[in-house]
Amino acid sequence: MAAVTNEEAKVLNEFRKRVSDVLKNKEQNEDIFLIRWMRARDLNLDKAEDMLRNSLIWREENNVDKVLEVKFDPFYLLEFPCNVLSQDKIGNPVFAIPIGKWDFRKIVSQGKTEEFKLYVSYMFETIMQGMRERNLKRNPDQLPISQVTVVADWAGYSYMQLVNIKAVQQLLHMASVYEAHYPEVLHKCFFINCPSFFNIVLAMLKPILAPKTLGKITCHGSNMSEWEATVHEVIEPDQLHLVLRSLK
Repeated sequence: MAAVTNEEAKVLNEFRKRVSDVLKNKEQNEDIFLIRWMRARDLNLDKAEDMLRNSLIWREENNVDKVLEVKFDPFYLLEFPCNVLSQDKIGNPVFAIPIGKWDFRKIVSQGKTEEFKLYVSYMFETIMQGMRERNLKRNPDQLPISQVTVVADWAGYSYMQLVNIKAVQQLLHMASVYEAHYPEVLHKCFFINCPSFFNIVLAMLKPILAPKTLGKITCHGSNMSEWEATVHEVIEPDQLHLVLRSLK
């Protein structure tokens, strides 16, 4: 994440005072945490305050602070794998997700929609934990790591999933959780191996994701030679190799 600007610095303390009654720990009091919410609402402190307060209520109601301690049914780890591994050129962790292999219809048919919501929180909290671990190792003169680069492989995503409304709702839920509760965490996102009908998927995501988020996403087909150089601008070749190997 970019350093705090002069304009942001002018209102940061005011924002901290406004929400001081709900900030529960050291991490939530840090500048880099508060700036995320301010940037997500273009420094409109009223909107940023509402967003943060609502998110902290959501965390408490869903016990998100303890979600990394949950022992999930192996079903989720086998059917919906994801990994935080490698790093991009500026030290952000890389989140690899073979989302095309995720069959959201299984969640619906097996009556696991509520459990899947918890798993989505687990996935995002795993990303946040990856940042914390990297920050423990960073040099004191470096900016804190507060963002992630995502490589999402859509190979295998079928049109039959797309026309299953309840299955699509699970995908859209993931997007809504990110936008409401993990704002400005995304550095860059590469959608690779997108199917020919992917414009329909994007059309469904656009009402949920903020323009800032959409601007960080690039979509690519199955021809690696057409997108490899673009990804290499953000992720070193040896690191990308690790990511792609994990997606197979």
